[in-house]
Formats: sequence, structure tokens, C-alpha cells
Amino acid sequence: MKKEQGYTLVFVLVTIAVVSTLALTVIGMNLQTKKATEIRKTETNLSYEARSLLNEAVAHVANTFPANEAIGADSEQFETKLAQLTRTDVTDPVDITRNAFNSQLVRDGQSIGRYWYDIIEGDSPYVKILQVTAEVASTAANQPVQERTYTQRLSLSTLPSFLYHVLGSEGQLTINGAPAIKGNIYSNMPVRVSEAPLYTYKGQTNPQVWSEKAAVDGTITLGIKDAASLEKSVTVCPSVCLEATPSSAWRIPLAQEKVFADQEKTRFNAAPETFASLDYRYSLLEYLNREGINLAPQNVSDPDGTLNLTKLRTQLAGSAQLAKRTVDKVTVFDKDLGLLSATQARMIINDSFFPIKAVLMDTDISESPHPLVVDGDLSIQSVRPADDPLLIMRPLIVLGNLSISGNVSFDTTIFTLGRTTIDDANIKAITTGGRKNTVVLLSKEEILINRLDQFTSTQRDDSHVIEAFLYSDSANLNRVYAVGSNVTIDGGLFSRGPLMVNAFRGDFRQSTPPADLASFQAAMIQSNEIAHSRLKINYDASVIKNRQQTLPVTNRVHLYVEAPKRQLR
Repeated sequence: MKKEQGYTLVFVLVTIAVVSTLALTVIGMNLQTKKATEIRKTETNLSYEARSLLNEAVAHVANTFPANEAIGADSEQFETKLAQLTRTDVTDPVDITRNAFNSQLVRDGQSIGRYWYDIIEGDSPYVKILQVTAEVASTAANQPVQERTYTQRLSLSTLPSFLYHVLGSEGQLTINGAPAIKGNIYSNMPVRVSEAPLYTYKGQTNPQVWSEKAAVDGTITLGIKDAASLEKSVTVCPSVCLEATPSSAWRIPLAQEKVFADQEKTRFNAAPETFASLDYRYSLLEYLNREGINLAPQNVSDPDGTLNLTKLRTQLAGSAQLAKRTVDKVTVFDKDLGLLSATQARMIINDSFFPIKAVLMDTDISESPHPLVVDGDLSIQSVRPADDPLLIMRPLIVLGNLSISGNVSFDTTIFTLGRTTIDDANIKAITTGGRKNTVVLLSKEEILINRLDQFTSTQRDDSHVIEAFLYSDSANLNRVYAVGSNVTIDGGLFSRGPLMVNAFRGDFRQSTPPADLASFQAAMIQSNEIAHSRLKINYDASVIKNRQQTLPVTNRVHLYVEAPKRQLR
């Protein structure tokens, strides 16, 4: 009996020991789980605080450079303000050893962390790229020290916003047919789309010809007031979109219908107050000032501040900084080879009394960093073959209309004070000395682009690509036709007023011009391949870099913010 009681006691003790061990294990696991949960909570809070710190750093820059303050990026005021963000010779709240600002956000009565700025690209006088680094740490009781470091790139720029977009309008953008667009788009109003390009051939307007959906690989930013309006940010026309704005009843929720090809690559954004418009008068006068040609704004403007072409012509003709060359009212530049080979002189070409009408056909304009001012209209009518195009390699200021036709290669910036027409033109890349074709064309009035590389195949090499930013300052409708044409632009296309692009996707059975509209349509070979679009526009920031000294600028500093990145240790 006593032996059995002994066994029972042993069993009870063993059971108690096992249960105690299990209980301790469970308690330990619970404690570990609780600790891990607390650590994870701390990590989450640190990530949130680091992002909040980045927002504070961005706000600091925005307050340093208010959007409504007139300031030039190459001015002493700009450099002074920039130094306030990056210098090390200041006192609290800056930590001199790390050049870091202590956050105004607090945790347990202390700043949550600090941030600092580094200039990572500062050679350009018009664009400064900063990297802000935000660093936070936690020393919570019974936890290891945890740190989080996030970085974010900021761009301070006096360049107008159109240079950061591949396509757009400060009015309304209309896309008829099937262009292939890669890059960001801006439209101040809902974008209008249809699958049918509008075109006229030999005076005959097309009947309904369906193409395909446009392809947009990028973000469409709209100048609307709230993100909720993005749900109906596209107007789909029941047939081809004409000049008149269709009823808002045709606007559709994007979730209900596939509007674009590969629509998963198309994103929408609402940003009504972030667009930096180009002030054409300011940009032109600022460029002339860089060249030592100082014109007072009031001497070239109407009382309302509008640029007055007659006054501008008079002021430039009387400028001591411009060499003068008098020609006939109607003149062919090719007859004066010395005129176009003067590589250094800042020069104005004019008639003694009237605006000229100048033609350029077979003579290159030699490379020069200084502008050639044409006091009147300029018609570039190249007679060169495709393998030896006309070369234009110096800045031009055309105080009239500009037209371009034939085989031409550009490496230049052009200010055109009138209309610009690019018609029946093959614009090729400059390959001499490894140079590539670059055009920044700023037209005060409308731009018409038509019949570029007409009826050629869409399977082309880079020699056919135009590296260009094309901008129209006109409030009137600008139109681009790429139906029989084959247009590829690396850079951008933008208009202050409404912009309509018309594009066919496919090829033609013949490379020669068809006899009439019926033959034109019979030669069409429609394709659903995006690569076969006859209008391709691809954003290329290198065009901006290639023309640093002649780019248009604004008198405001604009802040552009990239997505934040976490730095792993």
C-alpha cells in the first residue's frame, strides 16, 4: 500500500513538473511573441515617422522657394536660399557635424529625428537635384536600438512644366485614333478620345475609318480640383472627336470600359496647381539677356503686358549687340554664303523698311552658340537628298512665320514669333561627328505637323527619329496628323491651347502618294500592333540636357518630388 502511495506521489510530482515546464514554455513564448509584436510595432512607427520626416523636409524646401515668388534659378537670391539648406556654418537647429535639421515633430518630448540635403546634380543653372535623407531611431525600453533611413530626390527647376511631359495641353487634349505614347501627359480638362483619326487627303475629308485604341504608357495628369473627379476623367466621342467639345454625358468611368490599349500601364493624377506655365515674353527676353541683348519688357509690350511684335522688331533692329545684314524684302539666303557661315556674330537679317520673306534651300547654317535673328518669315525648303540633309546648327529667332519642308537636320533652339508649319518634311538625325538631331521649337502661334516621312513603313531605325520638344503658345487649336504621315518624336509635344492628335495604326501597300482619297484608303493596312502606330511620341530628358544654354525658363522655382526610398543597412 505504501509502495503504491509512493508511486502516486512520484506521478503527481512528475505531472506537476511537466505542467510547470509547459506553462513556463507557453509563458516564455507569449513573452517572446509580445516582445516581437512590440518590436514590429516600433518598426512600423519608425517607418511612418521617417516618411513624415521626409514630408517635413519637402515642406521646408517648398517654404524656402514659394511658388508665387519671382526668382531666377541662376540668380544670387536662388543660390543664397539653396545654401541655407545645405551649408554647415549655421547654428541650432542645425547639427553642424551632419548638416542636419532636427525635426519639429516630437516623440516623448524629443525630436523624432533629423534630415539633411545633398546636392547630387548642380551643374545646370536652371535645375538643381537634391537628395533629402531622413533618419529616425528608437531606444524603447527592453528593445534593441532600431533605426530607419529614407531618401527622396527633389528637383528645383525654373524650366516650364511642359518640358517634363511627353504630350499635353493647358486647354484640352484630344486623341483621335491610335498613337503610341510613352511618358507623362498633361491636360487641363478631361482628355477626349476616339478610335477614329481625322484626316483630309487631296481636299477630301475621310468617312468613318476605325483604327485602334491609343496606347499610353505613363501618367495622365489633369488640372482638376479633386481626385474624385478622376473617375470620369476621359470623354469618349461616339465617333471621331471634332473641334467642338462633346457633351459631358459621354464621359465614362474608367473602370467600366477599356479606353486605352494596355490600360494597366495608364495612370491618372489630379494636380490643378502644380503646372508651371511658360511665359513666352519672359523666356524670350531672358534668353536675349543671356546673349547680352538687354531689352526692357515695357519697350516690347502692349499696355496689358502682351508681347508686341512690331515693337520687338524695332528694338532688335536698333540693338548695338546685333550685327546687321540688310537684304532684299524677298531673299534667298543661299545666295549669300558668308551670311550663313558667320559662326560667331549675333546677327539680325532684315530689310531697311519691311519684314522680309526669306527662303533657305541648299546651304547649311553653320554651328554657333549665338542667335541668328530673321526679321520676317523663314521658309526652309530643303532640296537636299535624304542621305545629305540640310543642316541647321545655331539658335534662330524668327520674327514671323516658319515653314519646314524637305530633308532637314537640326541641332538648335528656335523661337518663332508667328505660325510654324512642318509639312512634307523628312527631319533626320544629325550624325556628323556623332551628333544627334535636337530641336527645341517654341512657336508663338499655332504648329501644324503634317506629312512627315509620308507613306513610309513603321518599321524604322533611329535615323528617322526627331529629338525635339515642340511647343505652341497659341490659345487656338493645334493639330497633328499622322495617318499617311509617319511621325516619331523623342522629346515632347505641347500646346498652351487645345491640342488634337490624329493617328492611324498600320502601314501602306505603297510608298508613293495615292492618286485620290479612295486609293489612299485602299492602300491602308490596319494593324493592332502598338509598334505599328504612325505617331510615336517618347519622352526623352536628354533633349533637355543637350540644349541647356538655350532652354526656355520661367521666373519661378518649381519643386518636383520623386517617390521615397528606404535605405537598408
